[in-house]
Amino acid sequence: MSEIGEYTIILFENNISDLKEILEISLNIIFFHRNLSNIDYLDVQSKFTNITYVKLKSENISNEISTIINQLEINLKKEPKLYGYKLTLNFYEKNEKNKNMENPWERWNFILITSKNEGDKEEKKEINDNKTDSDIDKENKVREYIFKIIEKLNDKGNYMPNVNLDDKNLKDETFLHNFKMEKIEKKEKYLSLFNNYMKKNQENIIVINQLP
Repeated sequence: MSEIGEYTIILFENNISDLKEILEISLNIIFFHRNLSNIDYLDVQSKFTNITYVKLKSENISNEISTIINQLEINLKKEPKLYGYKLTLNFYEKNEKNKNMENPWERWNFILITSKNEGDKEEKKEINDNKTDSDIDKENKVREYIFKIIEKLNDKGNYMPNVNLDDKNLKDETFLHNFKMEKIEKKEKYLSLFNNYMKKNQENIIVINQLP
């Protein structure tokens, strides 16, 4: 392997519901593409109209993602004055020498920002068979965002870890991984993080700025 593959996803949303949904889609897509076993997968209908995605049929990973997302929601509602949160997902090479999970080979940074005016409000819409222009714009924006993630997941050439596909320990594993969550107290901290990622490689930054 050479240098770490590092990607940053910046999400600005008016309500926690949309933020949670986009994060859940993102994490499931990432884990699906980092699967090392023959675990079955599921096609999932997103809460966004006409948006589906694929996730692993793994109870452990589903629980892990749900725990992270629920904790994020609790934290955001508990401390509404926070500017946002940084969530980091690290992947590590899977071998006996790496039990302490050091030196990740891939990192996904999620910068999660909510509007302080509507951060804890759920969207309420009347059921309507006819899609509005706003619905169509939202679909297109989410779909474009998903394509960008998949593109980055498949852009690796020479630093993917070597994997022994005959390893019996791979039966229910992705790469070794962990999550880290960090508060973003003020806008100044966010700008500092953003500038730091821009200096590394601005091509590896994906921004989704408030769905319609």
